[in-house]
Amino acid sequence: MAGRRFDNGTHVEISAVCTHPDHTGKGYARRLIDSQIRQIRAEGKIPYLHVRADNTRAFRIYEQMGFVTRAEMIIYIVAKP
Repeated sequence: MAGRRFDNGTHVEISAVCTHPDHTGKGYARRLIDSQIRQIRAEGKIPYLHVRADNTRAFRIYEQMGFVTRAEMIIYIVAKP
């Protein structure tokens, strides 16, 4: 699956890209992302996404598809003690 989340009018985030573990490595994620990219560009907007630095498989796919790292973010999770 792949969907969209944030849309600020010029940029649209591709989000929730997931492939069932039994079906990884078959190109499904690439096809889903490519479909989102085409739809977003057809609207005259720019696609972007985020990925955890330790998700090397996804990171590699995104780079191969032409995405580049624009910024790195640190996220803190606040939890009850």
